Amino acid sequence: MADDISARPRARDPFLDNARGILIALVVVGHTLESFSVIEGVLGGTLYKAIYSFHMAAFVIISGYLSRSYRNEPRQVKRLLTAMLVPYVIFQMVHEAGKALLLGQDFELQLFMPAWTMWFLLALLLWRLLTPVLRQLRHPLLFAVAVSVIAPLDPNLDSTLTLGRLVGMLPFFVLGLVCTPQVLERIRSFRHRWVGALVLLA
Repeated sequence: MADDISARPRARDPFLDNARGILIALVVVGHTLESFSVIEGVLGGTLYKAIYSFHMAAFVIISGYLSRSYRNEPRQVKRLLTAMLVPYVIFQMVHEAGKALLLGQDFELQLFMPAWTMWFLLALLLWRLLTPVLRQLRHPLLFAVAVSVIAPLDPNLDSTLTLGRLVGMLPFFVLGLVCTPQVLERIRSFRHRWVGALVLLA
């Protein structure tokens, strides 16, 4: 009976699903503002900066929280490769093919230099693989902050394997990783939510 219960898929959390939906919508809004060059104006620029001041960090925190059960088990690694690595390779090929067909550039598949928003997919893949190691540390959040502060001092740190963003956003991923359902429940049940709205507005 216990095996049957543990084998059941975990119920999806509407709170996290709604949060991710809002954040994905903000990604679209942010890129739309950038595409139409309205960020040079006061209103467009303020909205753009407001969105980008928190939305990716929040998305990475949620990704870290949802990675808490990852243990590099064969089943998990297989799912990781099929759900992240394969789409990453496909969309990298599509991106390069688009540049070749539309811009007349030579086709050159860049698997180690993610194109546009593909950086997040690659970073999430690498974060997931690092999860078991991070969970073994005594103070993983302190370690992640130290890495994010020290690593950019290396002048050779670039977009290869999206390392710059990977280490820069690592503390947010670890913050979600060390968060517990009890902490999430306290946040969810916080009565004075207007305080959060004021902080966000500020």
